[in-house]
Parts: sequence; structure tokens; C-alpha cells
Amino acid sequence: MNERLKILRKNLLNMSQEAFGERIGLTKAAVSRAEAGLNGISEMAFKAICREYNVRAEWLRDGTGEPFQELSTDDELEHLSRQFAGDLPDSFRRRLVHALAQLTDEQWKMLADISDMLVETDRPDHTNNAEAAYIKRISNTVPSTDTTASNTTDGSERNGTD
Repeated sequence: MNERLKILRKNLLNMSQEAFGERIGLTKAAVSRAEAGLNGISEMAFKAICREYNVRAEWLRDGTGEPFQELSTDDELEHLSRQFAGDLPDSFRRRLVHALAQLTDEQWKMLADISDMLVETDRPDHTNNAEAAYIKRISNTVPSTDTTASNTTDGSERNGTD
């Protein structure tokens, strides 16, 4: 099992011993000793590896079959969400995943425009197009008013019809 543990961590998951162990409650040293065959891993750590990394117990224990379980779309999304969000109940990642799950189709389109703007910042010719598309989309969702108020330099308000 120690060889498969190392293959899983290093080759299949491309993770450091520290990062691999952190998600399953093991130290870097414990992972190193287990991979070297100096120490075994507890049943609890074994189950955590299978759960956190979607590994088939049969493969990890004796090399039978494929390393990873095939997941349904819902299970895969749940696994990805857990992996992405981390363990902190109020982490930004968790809040982001929760917010994304609640977006409407229109909000997804707006997010796509914003994403294009962020990615295209190195290319000004494309940034302007993405920004214009985003502003146009937003202007269609914001109710218009007949007049606008703005502050003048003397502190008084002016009607926007001047």
C-alpha cells in the first residue's frame, strides 16, 4: 500500500506530502513514513484518503481496479465544492461557492462579462469591448430616472437637466 500511497499523492494528485496530509489530518512526517513503509496508516486515515481524494479502497489496499471512483455529477460537484471551499465555515471560498450556486442565468452572463474583463486586462483592445458589453448589460437592468442630482463644488445640488 505504501507504493500506491506515494503514486496517488505524487503522480495522480501532484501534491506535496504536507498538502496531502493536511486534508486528511496527517503530518508531513506521517505521510513520509507511510510512503516509505516505515509506519502504516490508521483505518481512520485510510477512510479519509478514500473520502477526500475519491480513491477506491480496493485499489489503495491491494491495487485492484482503477484508483478513482466514478462519481455522479452531483457527487462530483459536492466533492469539488468541499475541496474548493475548505473546512472553515465562514471562509471566502465557501461563501463564493454558495453565492455561485444561487446565481440566475442573467447573473451568470454578467459574471462571464466581468470574468472576461478581468482576464483581458493585459489586452486593452479586448478589455474595452468586454467592459462595454458589461456596462450595456447592467444599464439594461438598472431602472432609469428622468433627472439626476449631482453635487457642485459649492455643496448645493443641481438638477441634471442643465
